[in-house]
Amino acid sequence: WSQRLKGDYTLDEAASDVLALADHLGEGKIHLVGHSMGALVAQSVAALKPSRISSLTLLCPVPATGFKADAERLASMRAVAKGGKALQEGIHARTGNRNGEGFAAAKARIARRAASPEIKEAYLGLFTQADISDQVEGLSMPVRLICGKHDLPFYQMAAQKKRFAKW
Repeated sequence: WSQRLKGDYTLDEAASDVLALADHLGEGKIHLVGHSMGALVAQSVAALKPSRISSLTLLCPVPATGFKADAERLASMRAVAKGGKALQEGIHARTGNRNGEGFAAAKARIARRAASPEIKEAYLGLFTQADISDQVEGLSMPVRLICGKHDLPFYQMAAQKKRFAKW
């Protein structure tokens, strides 16, 4: 779990970690897959070392511009990160309200154990403040977007196609 790891919890650090893992595994060019914030990390890896990336597959991706949030939305996201009822409501929203309370409770338990509040706050900043759009514009590797019909509107395909049109 990430709560045992120390670091700066920045986008550059996460992208460097991916490249270090690929190096450790002896991989040269890679096909990189990322989900949500991991997709933002994948885009950062592609911007840092485009010659290492054969293709990107991005599932419900946070775009290269990050997830811009006003003060009210940021407060709501912080409440989700802290846990409790807001976390379970967030889980329901992000799964299309298609699963029961038992599912949300189980996912919430996993989320609470996965990272400390300090790490969650740092990643929330990464998620909402990153903007690497100037670095990814014009990258030439193939990019596949995968979005679900039950995703939040921000993550649905129509919105994502507009964001990724410059690729």
